[in-house]
Amino acid sequence: LFNEVPGSFGAWMTPLEQIAEDEPIAEMGFDAPNNIGIIIIGWLYGEGDFGKSICIATNCGEDADCTAGTLGAILGIINGNKKIDEKWLKPLGGNIKTLCIDKTYNLEFSLPETTEQLTDRVLNLTPQFLGSRICDYINAEKGYDINIDENNLYCRPHRFTPWREKSFLDVLRQSPFVVKIQNILFNVYVDYVNEPYVNEGEPRRIIISIENNLQHQQWLEVKWHLPEWWDISQKSVSVFLEQYQKSPDAKAEFIITPRELTGARHDAIVQIKSVGHHTQVVIPLTFYTTPNPNINSCKDQTECIQYEEVYS
Repeated sequence: LFNEVPGSFGAWMTPLEQIAEDEPIAEMGFDAPNNIGIIIIGWLYGEGDFGKSICIATNCGEDADCTAGTLGAILGIINGNKKIDEKWLKPLGGNIKTLCIDKTYNLEFSLPETTEQLTDRVLNLTPQFLGSRICDYINAEKGYDINIDENNLYCRPHRFTPWREKSFLDVLRQSPFVVKIQNILFNVYVDYVNEPYVNEGEPRRIIISIENNLQHQQWLEVKWHLPEWWDISQKSVSVFLEQYQKSPDAKAEFIITPRELTGARHDAIVQIKSVGHHTQVVIPLTFYTTPNPNINSCKDQTECIQYEEVYS
């Protein structure tokens, strides 16, 4: 497990000279496969015993608080408190102990103090989240029935227009370089197409897709604000959004050519206005000069410092 899908937490506090050259270490942020493996180890070798299971997961090391916590939650959901020894329950007493929430920040927001309060809130919100077609919430005080239908619970589509449906699968199909901005009038999807790096004089595409959130047609004005000397195929365009009953989305493509790349970071703005409405959307975009593989070749010391600040 630790060779095939290594973690990274064990390397955090280990001096570099104590880490062997051939020791497998994951990139920071890629610990989920290792965590899942440790959870399964504790689950299997714990033989159904709550304490034994979470201790095995903890003793595997790496991201121990998450692996033991996740496994403990799974076993608690499956078996309930009756299968958890009192020595694990009594120290907490059902209270939520955390340093992750600042209770002095928003005094108007009521936070659950116990696991029972948190569970009750989740159960009360479940019918609203799932909807009446899946969850019957008429007799919520006595409990409710959930229609466990895989087709309804898995990536359930929603009606986008009278003729089209959308689901979470549509989000997964998007490029990883798409940024979504939601607005009461329309939703905007800005597609960088690829990584946000630019090179001197090298054109790159930006695709902007817009969805109409109103029942009637809209005319939009899309205007770019770019760094000085940069070129663009269309600095300002008009976009027409059809009404809800037809095809309420539109797409515009732009070609940007960077010039005079004197720094490492370059900021641009896309301004979108709906004609006849006060609301407008201002979208900041950030580009970076492609990292120089050889910092020593910088033209001057200032440029080297700029590269080191961003890419070191």
